[in-house]
Amino acid sequence: GKIYLRMGDNSQAEGYFQIVRSTYKDSYPGIPEIMFELGWLYTEKNDSQLAIEMLKDVVARFPDGEFIGKAKMKLGKALFNASDFEAAIRTFEELLVEKPHMAFESHELLLYLGNACYQTGRRERALESLLKVYNLYPGMEGRDTLLTRIGDILVETGRKDQALKIFKQVTRQFPKTDGFVISSMRLAEHLEDKEEKEKIYTMVIGEYLTNPLSQLAMMRLALLQKEAGEYEKSVETAKNLLVYKPKDLELDAIQLIRDASVHVFKKLLENGEETELIARYEADRKYLDDMDAPDVFLYTGMGYLKSHLYDKAVDTLYKAYNRTLDKKRSDALIGALAVSLDEVGRDEEAMKMAGVYVKRFPDGPESLDMQLRMGRIFSGRK
Repeated sequence: GKIYLRMGDNSQAEGYFQIVRSTYKDSYPGIPEIMFELGWLYTEKNDSQLAIEMLKDVVARFPDGEFIGKAKMKLGKALFNASDFEAAIRTFEELLVEKPHMAFESHELLLYLGNACYQTGRRERALESLLKVYNLYPGMEGRDTLLTRIGDILVETGRKDQALKIFKQVTRQFPKTDGFVISSMRLAEHLEDKEEKEKIYTMVIGEYLTNPLSQLAMMRLALLQKEAGEYEKSVETAKNLLVYKPKDLELDAIQLIRDASVHVFKKLLENGEETELIARYEADRKYLDDMDAPDVFLYTGMGYLKSHLYDKAVDTLYKAYNRTLDKKRSDALIGALAVSLDEVGRDEEAMKMAGVYVKRFPDGPESLDMQLRMGRIFSGRK
C-alpha cells in the first residue's frame, strides 16, 4: 500500500490499506497510520464525508498517536472542504494550542485557519492569521492571492486606503498571476476616473481572456459605458460577453442590452435612421422579444411605420401596446398603431384605435388625421 501510494496509484494503495485494516483490525500496530492514510486518500478523492469520519476516528481512538498532529490537520482541511468552517476553526485552534510548532513548519495551518475565519465573518482573526502566513513564509506559492485576500479584509473592515496600497503592491510585485488580475479588478472598482477604470477592464479582457474574471471585466466595462451614455458601445460589449456563455452574468448582460437598446433606438428614430434601427432590432431580437418594457417595441414599430412596413409595424406596436398600462399609453403609440392598422386594411381595429386617440387626445398633433381616417373608413363601409 505504501509503495503504491508513493507511485501515485491511489486506488491500489487504498485497496491494500483496506485489506490490512479489515484483516488485522486493531491487532496491527500500524492501524493508526493506515487510517490516517485512508483519510488522506478520501480527501484527495474529494470525498469529504468519508475523510471526516475516518480522521475523526483516528483522533478519537489514538489521541497520543504519532500521527495525531497530521491527522488533525487533515481533519481540519476536510472539514473546511465540506464547508463546516466552525468545526474546522475548532480543530485548527486546538492544534495551535497542542502543537504550536506546526504553525512554523508549514503555512497550511495558519492559512486554513485564516480562510475559515474569513468564511465565518471573523475578519480581524482572519487578518491576524493571514498576515502571519505572509510574514512567516516569504517563499510560499500563492502569495499573490493571499495578499489580495488581506486587501479584501481591509476594505471590508473600513480600511480602504490601506487596502488600495495592498492591491497596488500585488500588481507591482506579482504580474501575470491570479492575484494580479483580482487586485487590478479591485483597484478599478474603487477608482473614480472613468478612463482609468476602462483601461484596467480592457487590459484584463485583452490579456487574461481565459481568466474567469475577464467576463466580469466585460460586464463592468459594459455598465461603465452605459453609465457614460455610450449606449452602442455598451450593447456591443455585453453581446461580446454573451459569446462566452457566462452562467452567472448572462441575465445581467441581457438586461443591460435591453436597457441600453432603448436609448440607442430612441436616438436612431429621432435622427431619422429607421433602416439602422430596424437592422439593430432584427439582429438583437433574440435578446429583446421577451422584454416586459414597451419602449423598444414602440421605437421599432415607429421605425417600421416610417419605412412603410405596415404589417411589421402593427405586430411590433401591438407588443408595445400590450406591455403598457392603459392609462400610460401615449398619443404616439395609439396614433402609430391606428395608422398602421388602417394601412393594412384592418378597418375595425383602426377605427377603434383612432377613436381612442380622438377621445383621449382631442388636441393631439394627429387628432385631425385620426378623424379623417375614421371618416374614410366609415365612407368605405357605406
